Amino acid sequence: MISVAVDVILISITGYTIVIGLLSFWFMIRMRLILRQQKEGAELLGHMVSSIYDSINDKERRIVDLMYRTDLLETTLRRQRVTIEAEGDWSKVSRRDVRRDVMLNITPGRSNKVSETEFRLLHSLAEKPLRVSEITRSMGKSREHTSRMLGKLVTKGLLERLSTEAGIMYALTDGGKAVVM
Repeated sequence: MISVAVDVILISITGYTIVIGLLSFWFMIRMRLILRQQKEGAELLGHMVSSIYDSINDKERRIVDLMYRTDLLETTLRRQRVTIEAEGDWSKVSRRDVRRDVMLNITPGRSNKVSETEFRLLHSLAEKPLRVSEITRSMGKSREHTSRMLGKLVTKGLLERLSTEAGIMYALTDGGKAVVM
């Protein structure tokens, strides 16, 4: 009787051990599957975010290009002193002339190196170096637009970037002074 009870207990323990082993095996396989799905999901999400980021950058570049072209067209129209009537009669503006001026960036009486907006920016720095916020305010342009212009003018060698205790300031180089004078 005792030996039968011991056999039953051993069979029960063996059965529980097998069940626990099978459950552990199933749990490990399930966890591996879940981890693989999470990894694939993370990679997919990373690709989606990268694609969206690239799309945003492309759109931003297009916006910057359009803003720059708008500035050039405004400058050209001001320079030609074209009066457009209230009805929007653009027939007085020759598309060929506007396009040629925009593409060649012609500014009568001045160096052809800078646009009208860039010239105004250089002129605002003629008296003293200014911080970006001061330049942005005086130009009436967005911070991004002003930063791009400043970067372009630094690259052209017309401005220099100064690090001071008051922050980053921009000042005219000798080349910048020659354009303004």
